Amino acid sequence: MTGSAAPSSFRLAYVPGVTPAKWVRIWNERFPDVPLTLHAVTAAEAPELLRDGGADAGFVRLPVDRDFFSAIPLYTEATVVVVPKDHVISAVEEVTT
Repeated sequence: MTGSAAPSSFRLAYVPGVTPAKWVRIWNERFPDVPLTLHAVTAAEAPELLRDGGADAGFVRLPVDRDFFSAIPLYTEATVVVVPKDHVISAVEEVTT
């Protein structure tokens, strides 16, 4: 149709471990006329994708290049080790690399 522009899409990259369902739901409630396109990427791929304009924003892991990116930390992740209950490591409360 002449004279009417289709809504542009917002491209959101996210790394493994991030579940964007909550953010997608809120986006769709607040911006129903702007399609949201999700891009699953590795943590290593995310900065390059964002730098090159392949995504408009991303859920990534810190650290990031703060000279280039504006970053808003959302929460702090706890790194954990998962082993079977009968594994020798399960006898301790904390391990180091």
